[in-house]
Amino acid sequence: NVGNDRSVVERLQLALDAVHTAKRRWHIDPRRIYVAGISGGAKVASILNAAYPEVIRGAVVIVGISFYENIPTGTGNQVWGSEFSKPTGTRWALFRSHRLAVVSGEKDFNYPRIAATIAPMQRDGMTVKFFDTPGMGHHMPTAAAFTEQLTWVDEPARQQRDARAAQAAAAF
Repeated sequence: NVGNDRSVVERLQLALDAVHTAKRRWHIDPRRIYVAGISGGAKVASILNAAYPEVIRGAVVIVGISFYENIPTGTGNQVWGSEFSKPTGTRWALFRSHRLAVVSGEKDFNYPRIAATIAPMQRDGMTVKFFDTPGMGHHMPTAAAFTEQLTWVDEPARQQRDARAAQAAAAF
């Protein structure tokens, strides 16, 4: 019951509560906590990724996105409006260090906004990869494609884990 009919603030709180509960119940590597969402959920995931980079360490946003500045639509003076404030200070640095996989295709009605948001993200030094999927509409990617996207987000943490494991093995 966390669809678009719930307020964004409630959805953010429920996601953070879920992370906290999961961390209490299971051993979870805090460097590998990611968020994903589709459409309106992708917008919420975008906000979580930026607003709580000490908790959320990367994201896969599918056929939706939120950003901290207005994005020109290419039609006159119209813009897609910003939906949250740009992080600052150490939060900004941490946010920029995390990976963001952005997924859409030309048949998605959100595609123009998503595609137009990539350049400002790159300009600001964000680690973002656009998975521009031919023929994709407003739906989930295939399981194989989602695995590829999440694997890309997780790659730095996986490399760090493997390096630590190699150091530990070498110590014996």
